[in-house]
Amino acid sequence: MRPPRRWWPSWPRKDGWCWWDGPRRWCSPGTHDALHVKIVAPVRSRIERIRAADGVEEREAERRLRESDANRARYHRHHYGRDWSDPANYHMVLNAGSLGVDGATDIIVARARAMWGET
Repeated sequence: MRPPRRWWPSWPRKDGWCWWDGPRRWCSPGTHDALHVKIVAPVRSRIERIRAADGVEEREAERRLRESDANRARYHRHHYGRDWSDPANYHMVLNAGSLGVDGATDIIVARARAMWGET
């Protein structure tokens, strides 16, 4: 993995590397000072969650979902020079549609405890 040209290494590490560009920082998934997790779910279940949480019709929920995904992709591209959808940018990608929110949370907490110990 190579960072964007405008970034420079901030410190080398045995377990990976981090890049720094002013206030922005990105660490490779090999580093152990961050846990990069992406939560995914089928579009249908994401739309239903938006409808239930916000009390909106299906068409509005779809619009909000598209807008949110586009904003996230744009943010990651702008601030980190990374593709938001690339699983190589994460330690793990979890499907909340299969695992449920509680199941995904349990996995994240277990991994964090394995990395940093009980807090």
